Amino acid sequence: MDDFGCAAMIDVFVSYSQTDRDRIALLVEGLERRNWSVYWDSALTAGERFRESLEDALNQARSVVVGWSSSSISSSFVRDEADIGRKRGVLVPVLIEAVEPPIGFRELHWVDLTGWNGQSDQAAFSSLVKAIEAKLRVPSWFEGLETGVDLDRTVFRGEYEDHVDPRGEWLGVGRLEFRQDGSRIVGKAWSEDEQRTWLLEGAVSNRRLCYVYIDAETNRRSVGAAVLELNDSGEFFEGLWIGWSPEGTRLEPQRIRLIKE
Repeated sequence: MDDFGCAAMIDVFVSYSQTDRDRIALLVEGLERRNWSVYWDSALTAGERFRESLEDALNQARSVVVGWSSSSISSSFVRDEADIGRKRGVLVPVLIEAVEPPIGFRELHWVDLTGWNGQSDQAAFSSLVKAIEAKLRVPSWFEGLETGVDLDRTVFRGEYEDHVDPRGEWLGVGRLEFRQDGSRIVGKAWSEDEQRTWLLEGAVSNRRLCYVYIDAETNRRSVGAAVLELNDSGEFFEGLWIGWSPEGTRLEPQRIRLIKE
């Protein structure tokens, strides 16, 4: 998983056959150079339950790339993972060998990487990047929201520290709202002056709520995450946002609290 234990940080889930591991490793390197968070089974940490961790990642990833080859088209696991991605509308099929995709996936457009040599400036890899970016774009429901408008089916509402004084007192408070969207939570954050807004995406599981910010203008995921724990009474979540600047400098943590509705 990631440093925060937050599946919501996954931009790309890669489904493939172990036989193709070396070729997929090259693909993962190319995607990570785009500053995307990529999940494949090498990302598992020691002691994690394999299928449970994999299913959580598959259900939360913003896109699912499947590498079709003579080996993967015969794998029931790969077909199942691809089917979940297809049903969620986030599947990006890729040919890493000159094969025909399995029945049920042949009507989908795929990216041909059979001749790709690992260079990020090749046309085939550029096509893959565009296909993934299309899956990562800001959802249409967010584009239609206006500052100050409540989200439908709001299930969490709260605030974060917009800026603090040297004693740690909250001088400015921004607000956040989340709603349920299938297996995910999606939401919006407003600065205290309501001049800036951000898209939020995450998940709730095992008394933990975690999410990432997505810039609505650039459609890029923030470098960091918020991990909030449900308090003992079950009344609210509280925790910290921890992140880094584009230059790699760690930013001051922001305190956050959310009320369950």
